Amino acid sequence: MPSSSLPGVSTDTLVIRTPDKPNGKLVIALHGHESSGAEIAQTASMIPSWDALGAAGFTVVFPDLGGNAWANDTALAELAEVHRLMVEKFELDPQAYCYGISMGGGTTLTAIAKKVIPIRAAYLAHPSCDMRPRWAHPTRFPTMQKAYAGVEADMLDHNPMSQSASAFAGVPLLFTASADDTTTPRAVHTDAFRSLLGSVTAHEVIDVTGEHMDPSHFRAQDALEFFVGHP
Repeated sequence: MPSSSLPGVSTDTLVIRTPDKPNGKLVIALHGHESSGAEIAQTASMIPSWDALGAAGFTVVFPDLGGNAWANDTALAELAEVHRLMVEKFELDPQAYCYGISMGGGTTLTAIAKKVIPIRAAYLAHPSCDMRPRWAHPTRFPTMQKAYAGVEADMLDHNPMSQSASAFAGVPLLFTASADDTTTPRAVHTDAFRSLLGSVTAHEVIDVTGEHMDPSHFRAQDALEFFVGHP
């Protein structure tokens, strides 16, 4: 069995959904702020996505990635290790799919830009694409300041919106975004990030409704069809 040098990270402690008929493909589900892998694996609005992916043969893993780590080096190192462990133990295709939720969507984008793991395509539910607005309010988001030990330059180095558009070339992205979202405003995050991307990669957005974490963001059939459509 693969072993890990990261404390608490092993295929025995990770939440993993293994399909009855594996297709050899890996989906990494990345949780949002103040959440966890175990929580999103059991969230009622998200379970239809995990069920649909499992029925199609995808193996889905739900890591914690350092908790409220905001795509810092700890989160990225754990992502790389989880990917290695899953590929080795279950003999999966190294080209993984990511299903990123809010902060986890931002971590997905940072991982793509920094080539942390090979990512074939990503489904991004109201992703946090720009950390600068939250950084400007340290009393409201102390976890971000803690994640980067108060060093703004380090945060900017990991901030999706601070990366070159070319860093995302070749990785198809499917966003969900709502004009009603006041936690991660669409204009500041999804719309601004898609403007940054331009034509460097295929990207589209599904217009949904409601506030942050509204069930409309977690679209089982759309996520499944998007992943299947990028083999």
